Amino acid sequence: MQRVIGRAIAGCILASSFLACDRDTALPIADDAGVVAPPRDFKSGTRLRARYHVVDGAVDVFIGWHDAQLGMDCAFEDENGAASVGPGASSYCFPAGLARHREKTGPFLDAACTVRAALTPMTGPATHVLVEPNNACTTAPVVHVARPPVVRGVFTGDGKGGCTSAGFTSAQALGDMVPEGTFVRVVEETEARASRMAARVQVGDDGSRHVVGGFDLARAEPSRVGTTPDGVSRWLPARTAFVGGGELLFSDAACSVSAGSKIGRTATCPLSATLFLEGTCGMGSYVALGEPLTTVFRRDAEGACVSGPALDVLAFQLGAPIPADEYAPVVSTEIGTSRARRRGAGTSTDAPVAWTAIVDATTNEPCEVVTTKDGTLRCLPASSVIAAFFADADCTSPAFARPMGCEDKAPPRFVRDSFEAPVKAYETVRELDAIYERTEMGCAPFAPSVPSRIYEVREVDVSSFPPAVLKQD
Repeated sequence: MQRVIGRAIAGCILASSFLACDRDTALPIADDAGVVAPPRDFKSGTRLRARYHVVDGAVDVFIGWHDAQLGMDCAFEDENGAASVGPGASSYCFPAGLARHREKTGPFLDAACTVRAALTPMTGPATHVLVEPNNACTTAPVVHVARPPVVRGVFTGDGKGGCTSAGFTSAQALGDMVPEGTFVRVVEETEARASRMAARVQVGDDGSRHVVGGFDLARAEPSRVGTTPDGVSRWLPARTAFVGGGELLFSDAACSVSAGSKIGRTATCPLSATLFLEGTCGMGSYVALGEPLTTVFRRDAEGACVSGPALDVLAFQLGAPIPADEYAPVVSTEIGTSRARRRGAGTSTDAPVAWTAIVDATTNEPCEVVTTKDGTLRCLPASSVIAAFFADADCTSPAFARPMGCEDKAPPRFVRDSFEAPVKAYETVRELDAIYERTEMGCAPFAPSVPSRIYEVREVDVSSFPPAVLKQD
């Protein structure tokens, strides 16, 4: 369910409490220009200064933190989404571009797997190395100064005492350990709204705050916006074990009863359910989290069911199925300007629990802020494609192919090609039966390697999309 309003939610502007709304005040009238600035879902602290985009002059969108004391950008997860968590729902704002070393598995610089190191990041030498614990639910990560990179043989451990060569590459040894307290630590707090869904807020020890999701008070669990197999958008468990997300584990000696599992080094505890993944689209059904397992079973290369300790995973028995309708449906609200709106997710008719997508008010489709060819920032279509093909045998009209599966429905009306530099925006014209590519021999038919839907597009002027600027508190 979604509602679009041209009025701000009263009392949501940051005061002594964070995003606390005055429930007794009606929605205020927009200004003369029809502009409604969505309330910020972030607040800078004494050290962490918020970096954010302002879209169309009124819609503030958080993008990251800058540690004013250290003089560098920092984040609670890296560019690949790997979090710096532990123990439990705590995290640290570590410098961007960290290298990583995994406890017990490496990499290492010696054949005995005793000299710890990290692979040099693709973006260049790291200043620090994060040592990831085997179990982030009980142990905090540790940071070391990174030594200069060297190209040499590296080794990896198997977690059981074995050590294997992993070839030659650029690696950085670990230097001195960085003292605890060097980086800002955050913990999670909940902030009540009008219904069963509260906001989940990361609160830094410097006073910084950022809403990162929801908390289901009825089920006492952190929540995220997702879709259940019945096609309904709901507040679903944010921290789960999985069945079908990697190696299949079992709880019995016949390998007939599945076990839920979560990689220990990336886990944020407590977990609240197990997700049975169905297909490749990230959806599935949920069951209750059963008793923890210290021994799990798996099938070896010959298909035999063998047992072993749960070394690097948290493993659980499966509990009873949880019906989809036990999770609260999401109600979306959009507020902003005549060109850009912010979509908020809540329940019923209460104030948004958390802000999600930016919406281009002209196209009524989500957009993301990117740099355009003239160097300015604009909110271009969020749907990204590779428009490297053509709709005609002369290779003059651009087109793209979208693999079927999770994306088997028709694409949005507008898309962007982020593969090109500078980024281009396109309008989808029509669906095609055939597609072409440029080759050394000229324009030739192209056959996608997987079943795909094919569309012709036409380039549109990026200046028609909402403008944005980058700011820092």
